[in-house]
Amino acid sequence: MNAFCILRASINHMTTTIDTQRMPTYDFDAIISGNIRAEAARIGINQRELARRTGINQGALSQRWIGKRAWKPNDIAKVAAALNKTPWELTQPQGDLDELPQLDSNQQPFD
Repeated sequence: MNAFCILRASINHMTTTIDTQRMPTYDFDAIISGNIRAEAARIGINQRELARRTGINQGALSQRWIGKRAWKPNDIAKVAAALNKTPWELTQPQGDLDELPQLDSNQQPFD
């Protein structure tokens, strides 16, 4: 076997043995919701106030807030503007994903 065949066999072996179980997987809606909950809590507003500021129906916002519905790009933009953030900032994992505000945590400062 020549050097080219050995190299090709090594490359084929490398590409087929990638450990996908060690690769991180992200639930982007959970990341977005967690970032929105964290920022809303940081500036002291609740869902009702965020819905008022964005013009998003509070029921629809609530469904997205708790992860029952996916975030629409135009809603992310509205929420980002209301929170004085960019849509990009709301879609990025922040630190350890396990530290994002959880659904059962009290992120409603006025309720």
